Amino acid sequence: MPHEFVDGIHLRGFLAGETDFLTLFAQKPQETQDLIIDEVIKPCIDAQEVPEAGIFCAVTIEGHSDRDDTPGRTPEDRRANEKEMSTLRAQSARDFIFGQIDEVLPEIGATGSTENIHISVVVCGSAVLDEPNPGDDEGLRQRNRRVHFGRVIFRPETPVL
Repeated sequence: MPHEFVDGIHLRGFLAGETDFLTLFAQKPQETQDLIIDEVIKPCIDAQEVPEAGIFCAVTIEGHSDRDDTPGRTPEDRRANEKEMSTLRAQSARDFIFGQIDEVLPEIGATGSTENIHISVVVCGSAVLDEPNPGDDEGLRQRNRRVHFGRVIFRPETPVL
């Protein structure tokens, strides 16, 4: 079964403690919004538009946080906060994607189910920092607070004539 893989779509810039994907998405340039729509949302809709076509779309959403350097917190509390923030960011992005899909499917006459779509969430905490030493630079810290999308489309093989 042939497949198409897209990796490396990031939405960066969450403020400290911010987890709402839609808020950040709405602040991004149209080009960034279109990339997420075209490379993540539309392939999911295409896979579900005609379920019997056998197209399957899988999306992975990684949630990331910045390192928690709050004075007085134990290392365990810091890791728990990092994990919570990255979980909430990824879940918010997942809910946004499903919301967009659910909004469009009835408009195109497709079923409301998502049997040909799978969206998974991966919680990264601060394990993979884009900026490992941001210091007090809020702009660098915001680069660490992000969601990362990966997407694979599986299509049935067509017979060669």
